[in-house]
Amino acid sequence: MSARVVSGVVGVTFALVTAIVGVGQGAPPRFLLLDTTLGLTFVAAGVLAWRRRPDVPTGAALTLCGVLWFVGSYAPTGVGWMAALGFSFERYYDPVLAWLVLSFPGRRLEGVARTTVAVVAGSYVVRSLTRLLVYDPPLLNPDGCAGCPSNPFAVAPNAGLLEAVETVTGTAIVAGFAVVLGLLILRWRAASSPSRRILRPVLSGGALAAVAAGYQAANLVVEVTAGRPLITLGPPWQEVEAWLLFGARVLVPIGIAWGVFRLRAPHGPAARLAVEFSDDRGPLRIETALRQALADPTIEVLRWDTDGQHWTDERGDRAPPPMQTDGRSVLMLERRGNPVAAVVHDAMLVEDPGLMASVGAVLRLSIDNDRLSAQVQRQLAEVHASRARILAAADEERRRIERDLHDGTQHRLLGLSMRLQDVRLHARAAGAPDLLFEELDAVAAELRETMREIRELARGIHPAVLTNEGLEPAVRTLARRCTVPVELRTELNGRLPAAVETAAYYVVAEGLANVARHSRATQSRVRLALADGVLVIEVGDDGVGGASEGAGSGLRGLSDRVVALDGALSVTSPPTGGTWLRAEIPRR
Repeated sequence: MSARVVSGVVGVTFALVTAIVGVGQGAPPRFLLLDTTLGLTFVAAGVLAWRRRPDVPTGAALTLCGVLWFVGSYAPTGVGWMAALGFSFERYYDPVLAWLVLSFPGRRLEGVARTTVAVVAGSYVVRSLTRLLVYDPPLLNPDGCAGCPSNPFAVAPNAGLLEAVETVTGTAIVAGFAVVLGLLILRWRAASSPSRRILRPVLSGGALAAVAAGYQAANLVVEVTAGRPLITLGPPWQEVEAWLLFGARVLVPIGIAWGVFRLRAPHGPAARLAVEFSDDRGPLRIETALRQALADPTIEVLRWDTDGQHWTDERGDRAPPPMQTDGRSVLMLERRGNPVAAVVHDAMLVEDPGLMASVGAVLRLSIDNDRLSAQVQRQLAEVHASRARILAAADEERRRIERDLHDGTQHRLLGLSMRLQDVRLHARAAGAPDLLFEELDAVAAELRETMREIRELARGIHPAVLTNEGLEPAVRTLARRCTVPVELRTELNGRLPAAVETAAYYVVAEGLANVARHSRATQSRVRLALADGVLVIEVGDDGVGGASEGAGSGLRGLSDRVVALDGALSVTSPPTGGTWLRAEIPRR
């Protein structure tokens, strides 16, 4: 059986025994019900806190408070040894509560706090031993306690010593709880938002308990020294006052149970973070989402720059290494032993390691997604750049071939044609037969046809008019050569980048070629327009339709060329409604 279960059983046993003794002594049922309920509240809160946080002694201390609560309940009994022990060791839960509220949720007491708790606890011990050894009610107070049971533990009854000890220890207890109250106020003022979220019920309950304990100790000192209470109340109000003072103590276990529950509750913040991180809202979204989900506006997210070997903040600026300081903790995220990121946060969040583990897992996924997304974007940029370079190289090669055909092959053929004319003239002068002239004419006609085909080939490879005069004149040339009438509309203003003009030219060329070959159209339309930095090219007809973007290598090649320039190509071609080819290319 675990220590937690044993402590709970002990607490319940004390409650049952106290109730049985109370019934046997004729205690009022209302007193027994309230007293047992308040004591069991400590026990229940202790068992819950112990189960939720077995790594800290909070639960055990609360359960101990429940047991100590019932010790004082034996003071009014008529059994001598029970009454003596109950009176001597009553309210020992107060120093335990002082330690609980000052150390929650698991801090180590130091300095003034530790000294204060030690003084209060020591005062209780001195008072208890004095009451146990020198106080005998029938001897020291024969007039006010004639029917009280005798104290079997009293070895040297002494009223003067008892009063002196009660006064000194009571004063020390009052001062101690005043200091406890001040420490609680200072801790609240210094607490961050996440700390206040957890500490609010504990510190508020602890403050009321400190006031109640201090008031009761001060009231006892005044009664001992002046023979009267601090505030004189009638019988009904005396009972109300007593239960209010006792009830103030019970706010502490309730507050601690609530605080522990908040610490160990299902991790809704981690789920909210997963939703937040799925919405890409910029480089600062992780830090902002963490601050909102964990209610800690001081959270900082740092990332490790593997290239520069230093830390950067969410803005990308260089940052100092994350350091754990008083009140601040660091959640370090690593991959294969190497740092990836760090979260600098309020130390209170460490009290729930499960929460930070969940947050770390979600954060690691988000950072990995960002890293993969950035890697994909870099690869896409490299692919776009590579495609653009390939197209540029292909266009340059087209221009080179066009120049070679124009400046080399065409010129040589032109030279051959001129030599053939010279041969014809010399042959005529020499009186050559007519058959020779017929052969020479046939060769000249073949040369002219070859030169025409080479010009057409060169124009198809890369039109010189596009390079020399621009997109609009080149498209007008295409329109004039098309076998289907073309209605041309242009809304351009000057030249465009060479890559954009080349892509637009081939879109129009392929579109008009398809109109002539496949559409059986009677009219074609071409529109070039520049709007908001985007060149829009449209080629349409009134033909039979039914074309698709994926049909044929020509449109696929066009799509690759346009996409390489961050553009888009689409084909609209219902079966009976003509065909529209549309391309949009950003002007870069």
